[in-house]
Amino acid sequence: MAPTSGSRTVAHVEYFDDLDPACLRGHIEIEGHAFSKLWDICEARQLTVIADVHTHSGSSVQQSYIDRDNPMVARVEHVALIVPHLATRRVKPRHVGVHQYFGNGEWASWFGRNAARRLSIRRWA
Repeated sequence: MAPTSGSRTVAHVEYFDDLDPACLRGHIEIEGHAFSKLWDICEARQLTVIADVHTHSGSSVQQSYIDRDNPMVARVEHVALIVPHLATRRVKPRHVGVHQYFGNGEWASWFGRNAARRLSIRRWA
């Protein structure tokens, strides 16, 4: 993903279980070697990680205490997106929880229309 004129655009996707095949244990638990692999991919493609996406089983897209206390990438301005219903339904921007990390455990979150103002979902070509 790369920043462009005040917005950020997804240019490439890496899946957690491709980086660490053992990470899905009823929850996501990624070992350090997976992040080394991710940083190598980013360096080779000249990209930076700007967001992660995970799902929740129900309709809630609020962060759990585990989500808040354990950001996937603990960098200021990193965005965590939460998709409801295990992403088994069509997703519109207003359905997604948008959570931005500000460091030191501080987050800002947007839902519904406010999330939709910050997120544009397009189909991959």
